[in-house]
Amino acid sequence: MSCPMCRTRSHPRLTCRSFFGLAPLARDQLCPSCRAAFVFYASGNCPGCGKSGVAEDACPECAYWHMVYPEKTFAHRGLIHYEGAMKEVLQQYKYGGDYRLRQVFSEIIAAALGPLSKKGWQIVPIPSVAAKNQQRGFDPVNALLEAAGIPQTPLLEKMTATAPQAGKSRQERLRLVQPFQLRATLREQPICLFDDVYTTGRTLFHAKDLFWRSGPFWQGTENLISISLAR
Repeated sequence: MSCPMCRTRSHPRLTCRSFFGLAPLARDQLCPSCRAAFVFYASGNCPGCGKSGVAEDACPECAYWHMVYPEKTFAHRGLIHYEGAMKEVLQQYKYGGDYRLRQVFSEIIAAALGPLSKKGWQIVPIPSVAAKNQQRGFDPVNALLEAAGIPQTPLLEKMTATAPQAGKSRQERLRLVQPFQLRATLREQPICLFDDVYTTGRTLFHAKDLFWRSGPFWQGTENLISISLAR
């Protein structure tokens, strides 16, 4: 297997299970040098939006969202800082249409979402507009989850096309109108929304608002959270 970023061939890792023939030899998707180019989130982040270096209960960004959605509680976790190599790879993947790069993050996403899926959480991808997916050739969030082997529950449909978020100012992003609608009947199981990038949070809060309006089951963070690959 080759590293999906630099194409350097990787070597299998010997684990206890593979030593005794109970599992195949494990291979890291990313080589050590490429993995080191990413800055992973650790502890000590804002519980509401995942922003790093925030010690208090709510950072200024979350304070804004508490004004927009009073009496709502929310929780978000970012996996990798959206900067440097991470930003370059995601932009090449999403806007450059490099489908091969979906494999770069498969182990990282599987480690974050796999345990939730096994506990019965519905992993709900944040969709793109169908016309954009046809032009690109794939849905970027859907492809990330497929590469990671994560079962998906596609509850959302994006109704309106918008210009790429990367080309918008922060204020333009915050003024975006609700672009989503529910595409299926909901069942009362916990939901984890998954998106590729969290910037202002506007997209994920639009999605959360649909579930908040759908009944008391999804009002708290025990049944509705979100995770993004980058933050």
